[in-house]
Amino acid sequence: MTEASKATNQAAKHPTSATPVTVKAAIDAAPPATPETAIDTAIDTAIEMAIVMAPEMALEASGDEETDLAPQPRRQAAPAPVIETVTEAVTEAVTEAVIEMAPEMALEALTGDATDRVTVAALAQTTSPVIVSPREQLTHARRVVVKIGSRLLSESPAGRPAAIADQIVELRRRDVEVIIVSSGAIALGVRRLRLPGRPHDLPGLQAAAAVGQSRLMQHWEHAFAVHDLAIGQVLVTHDDMGDRRRFLSARLTLRALLDHGVVPIINENDTVATEEIKFGDNDQLAALVVNLVSADALIILTDVEGVWDAKGVRMPIVHDIDREAAPVATGSTSGVGSGGMASKVSSARIVTRTGIPAVVAPGREPDVLSRVLAGADLGTLFVPGPGVLSARKHWIAYGARPAGRLLIDEGAARALRHHGKSLLPAGLVSVEGEFELGDTVSVFVAGAAGGPGPELARGLVAYPSGDLRKISGLQSAAIEARLGYKSIDEAIHRDDLVIL
Repeated sequence: MTEASKATNQAAKHPTSATPVTVKAAIDAAPPATPETAIDTAIDTAIEMAIVMAPEMALEASGDEETDLAPQPRRQAAPAPVIETVTEAVTEAVTEAVIEMAPEMALEALTGDATDRVTVAALAQTTSPVIVSPREQLTHARRVVVKIGSRLLSESPAGRPAAIADQIVELRRRDVEVIIVSSGAIALGVRRLRLPGRPHDLPGLQAAAAVGQSRLMQHWEHAFAVHDLAIGQVLVTHDDMGDRRRFLSARLTLRALLDHGVVPIINENDTVATEEIKFGDNDQLAALVVNLVSADALIILTDVEGVWDAKGVRMPIVHDIDREAAPVATGSTSGVGSGGMASKVSSARIVTRTGIPAVVAPGREPDVLSRVLAGADLGTLFVPGPGVLSARKHWIAYGARPAGRLLIDEGAARALRHHGKSLLPAGLVSVEGEFELGDTVSVFVAGAAGGPGPELARGLVAYPSGDLRKISGLQSAAIEARLGYKSIDEAIHRDDLVIL
């Protein structure tokens, strides 16, 4: 590490006694970039920026302080690194790792040991570009979330987990970590209770899940016991993923399981989930788990060969989900699961917003996981597009269930959509629901009749619902006179806002 890095780290550990270190001083002290030092210098600089500019967020990631999602006073932007061979995108990637990832990854970066993902990103900026096909990129994945559908498991409750376990063992020999999101609890419960079909009421679904969950885990336990591998059951609800503190706690738990060589088996906690806190299906849960564990790919195993186009032909690769896949995706018709292809396409949209590929693959194919991760042309590959979100903004957009919604006028919508502006009280048409400072809300464009149009964005509000109603339509200069106080000028600051 550079001397500036060491000084900055020392200051971060002892803020009351150490001499303050500015980002500019850290950058100025860095030696001139060379092909051998460019990557390390960029990483050190980004870490210094994260520690100096946002120490409370770094503490949040390590679990040393309580999560505080209330909008914070905005700091002046740090000057860009003076390393011509490494772009600002690399700095942002490293900063995100320090702020959002588990403590051990931050410590690796602080000691000068870059994570593989950041090293690859930096190396790509310092070497000649290499054209890699979308399928070939899957061969570099080192952590993968695999979701198995209900129909696949219900048709072979013991055989399917055994086949998946065999493939995961082979992937582990290639240093690929796998996290399983498993459906099937309700389906197995329906079979055990000898019900005529999947219940439609919530208590009936919960009862079936309670009976089927233990049987589901028995099958997974037996499948991996043959290979002397331990599994760990993790049950979550949307409420767990929507609460930032519990989200970070779940991240640390899953990292600990992986560090111990355990294969995590994740499922929605259907026995206690209510309509308000349910994911709806495990496809969406799997998409959020990708962000939770910082996976490199999502593979959704289903009972068809992939996404079909209007002519019934498999689509090998999808670049534009809304134009290519969404119009031909349909809901579930099997009577076993709850998702269908529409749910899988929606999950792919969530995952690709973080720059991670997703594959909908045929689960009955032999060695499907190994072949997909070897670059084989199986299933439908969803390729990430532009507009990649950071982990925090991805959580705002998809992890937290909105507590209310704001209707805004066309002028405010244009400012958000085309100019990257914050949402000001002047653009508010109406406020719906009851929520507190820092809660997630949906932002809709008001329609011609005054009702909501399409959902435009989601964000963390800077004022509670009651106060937002009082200042709706007002200029920011009038906030204090109306409320008796003013937090910030914005209803939602652009740093806490995500365009969908």
